[in-house]
Amino acid sequence: MIYILGWLFAEGFHGGGDTITHFQIAKYCWDYEYLLIDMWGKPMFTIPFSIIAPFGLKAVEFVNIILIFWGAWLTYLISLRLQLKHSVWVAFFMLFTPIIISNSYSALTEPICALFLIGFLYFAVREKWAIGSFVIGFMPFARSEGFVILLLVLIYYFISRKWRFIPLLMMGCVSFALVGYIVTSDWLWLIAGNPYINAADNHYGSGSFWHFFIFAIPVFGLPFLLTLIYPIRQPKLIPNLFRVLTWSNQQQVWFFLIMGSFWSYFLAHTVLWWLGMWASLGLTRVMFVIVAPMTLMAMKCWEDLAERKAWFQGKAIRVLLISTTLAYPIVLATLFQEPADVESSSMHQLYRKIAPPSWPERIPYSEAVWPPQLGIEERVNVRLIDTLNAVLPEYKRTTCFTSHPFFNFLLDRDPYDTNNILPLYDWKKAQPGQLIFWDGHYAPNELGIQKEELFADTTIRFLFTIHPPVLHKPLNDIPYEIAVFQKK
Repeated sequence: MIYILGWLFAEGFHGGGDTITHFQIAKYCWDYEYLLIDMWGKPMFTIPFSIIAPFGLKAVEFVNIILIFWGAWLTYLISLRLQLKHSVWVAFFMLFTPIIISNSYSALTEPICALFLIGFLYFAVREKWAIGSFVIGFMPFARSEGFVILLLVLIYYFISRKWRFIPLLMMGCVSFALVGYIVTSDWLWLIAGNPYINAADNHYGSGSFWHFFIFAIPVFGLPFLLTLIYPIRQPKLIPNLFRVLTWSNQQQVWFFLIMGSFWSYFLAHTVLWWLGMWASLGLTRVMFVIVAPMTLMAMKCWEDLAERKAWFQGKAIRVLLISTTLAYPIVLATLFQEPADVESSSMHQLYRKIAPPSWPERIPYSEAVWPPQLGIEERVNVRLIDTLNAVLPEYKRTTCFTSHPFFNFLLDRDPYDTNNILPLYDWKKAQPGQLIFWDGHYAPNELGIQKEELFADTTIRFLFTIHPPVLHKPLNDIPYEIAVFQKK
């Protein structure tokens, strides 16, 4: 009910420009075949959602919610197979994880990517390694971090001598290598087309090694504390690491695939953000993918502690655990209901007073807001459309040079049709009367186009600027605004 109410009454969505771009790639991919294998868009999101996207962004959000509940149901079945005594709690913990609730209202790739991991675990606990290998082999094409999980499974197969399943593990890469070759005539397109490995520079910056640890509880909720305890209880298995054939299938799944997938994924993002590699932005939403193994470990740890500590078995402590887990996302949503004015919000000011200097500058407030609201940038774009309708209505018949995905979305035009919209980096090709929109997020950071360049061009005229109600600096300390120009 919470998910449906949020979907019905949401003013906005989560994921910002990424949500809009994924939606538009899926919507128009059959008109432009290169979009089908676009590795930023992710083929395993683009292709299935191309059926849904023509019905609108709300339809994509609804299907993502269905995928989330499907994943929770499969995780429940996994917990039954692993003989957890409180399997129903696992599903509830997962559905009430803050990062899950918030990112359900989006067209992001995290929900479908998480489903690939959950599906693999579902088949692994049943020892159906052939179909499980086939499923997980396509995970990297839902999100690039899937290669981390694929490498983990590959290592596990070598250690556990499941060599005969390795070809099936590679089917995803082989299939898309073939499809990519047909489209691009390049057998190595998986490498050449990876937008993260081939990032020319990292304008996204870097941050503290402890970034994801610091925000783990706002992201995962209180069960994360149990996840920290779980590995401490596994050292007895480490000396027998290379005698894994003597382990039961459950032991192998718990150690290598559940604990291994969580910590390999978590630490991979930790290191990438710390070193500023592969265009990592330190986004907490990426942790959506590993909520299922996190909840499984948390419940396993809880039950192990309950067997050894009598006070963990009490009804009061169980009620406390369930109630705090269910209430936590609601509390977060209440505290952080000021997304359009985060710099002056009471919670942000309190955070800056108590946070050490080494901590990130901002609270990941957007992960907690429910139902989602339009963010600062989206609100500025809405104001821009209202202003254009009032003072420059001919913009509807004019080719526009833009860079912000939400503005393209509001225009309701095909963003890949060069007769309607052209990328901002081609602004010097503008013809008389055509409009140029410079924004303070994508233009300077993604395209390297500074506002001063446009002001210095005598062949275009400056019309007006739209500012947000509060100072907003999305990236690299550049204030957000939209400046409108027209070719003379």
